[in-house]
Amino acid sequence: MILMAALAAGCGGGDGDDSSSSKPDSSSSESPAITTGQEVSGTGYTFRAPEGWGDPPQEVPGMQLDSLVVDLGDDDGFNDNLNVLLSPAGPMKASQAETAGKNELTGIGASDVKVHDRTEVAGRETAHLSAGMSLNDAVYEIDQYYIAGEDQTYVATFSFSKTASADQRQAAIDHVLNSWSWAD
Repeated sequence: MILMAALAAGCGGGDGDDSSSSKPDSSSSESPAITTGQEVSGTGYTFRAPEGWGDPPQEVPGMQLDSLVVDLGDDDGFNDNLNVLLSPAGPMKASQAETAGKNELTGIGASDVKVHDRTEVAGRETAHLSAGMSLNDAVYEIDQYYIAGEDQTYVATFSFSKTASADQRQAAIDHVLNSWSWAD
């Protein structure tokens, strides 16, 4: 079964314990171009999925996702995945995303909700939030990035099983965020 973070509701959050800065801590423009992995096109953006990730083998009923890719080689009972949603709030500043995300994740029972230092994705300041989640018998970790476009905020939610190492999670996240670009 494919599970998405926060029931694919585009939630994000933080507890304020980690410092949030108005200055991004990294920049995708400093990284070399990513040319490997499946190219994914969404509403106003494209990115490259990590190697071995792609379209899920079955549709996810009832989900209003703009894009979805899963780790096709995952065999631990939980498909690590990335889903992108268009925020119903439209364009948001990073500070607004942090506040709204914290409230939403806390409201649905997420654990260990954190706001991390902001980053830069495709030239835009981006809020980064994380939490622990559970759905049915699955316990997993999420990292959410609120990527601010011209007229829309894109909520990119990475969901990873507890068996994925921190290095594996970060490599998948970096691959996607460093390849994110705006459609013409």
